[in-house]
Amino acid sequence: MKKAYLAVILGLAFTCTANADSKVSYKTDVKEDVGADGTVKKSSSEETVDAAGTKVKSNLDEKSKVKSDGTRKTSSVLSSTTDPKGLGNKTTAKRTINSTEDGRGSFDRNTESTSVDAAGTAHKKTVERSVDQKSDGTAKSTYKEKVVNDPKGLMNKTTEETERTVTRDADGNVITDKADKTVDGKRVQ
Repeated sequence: MKKAYLAVILGLAFTCTANADSKVSYKTDVKEDVGADGTVKKSSSEETVDAAGTKVKSNLDEKSKVKSDGTRKTSSVLSSTTDPKGLGNKTTAKRTINSTEDGRGSFDRNTESTSVDAAGTAHKKTVERSVDQKSDGTAKSTYKEKVVNDPKGLMNKTTEETERTVTRDADGNVITDKADKTVDGKRVQ
């Protein structure tokens, strides 16, 4: 029984010593600026290094502006990188969102996400969504999505595209609903 306690105590002492010698760090920076024209810009960045030496960096930039007619434009970009020390398996990711909204319910929103995983496979997803709200209460919404996966060096990139359009009457009832899906250029739906 005394040997088990001694092993646990030695293990804890070794762990504490290893962590005391490593360099753990954390940095953050936040900025916000409001322009005379009402434009709001925000940015934040963060960088951490853990006890194993893994470095994680992330940045977020946002911009928003409201015009006198009620139209609001916003954009944001989020990027991150994770890099384990000495392992050669760095991953990256980035997401961009741009949107425009008017005061009566119509909007356009475009989102693009890109990433590269530890195996080197590149992923990209693009989404375009819009709603056109008419003064008579009818609305047309459109959704387009494109997903591309490209494994590193294998020449086997895949592309999937989806498009859907829905038209509604003033009571919210669906008038038309059209959907199409293609995989690598071939229609599947």
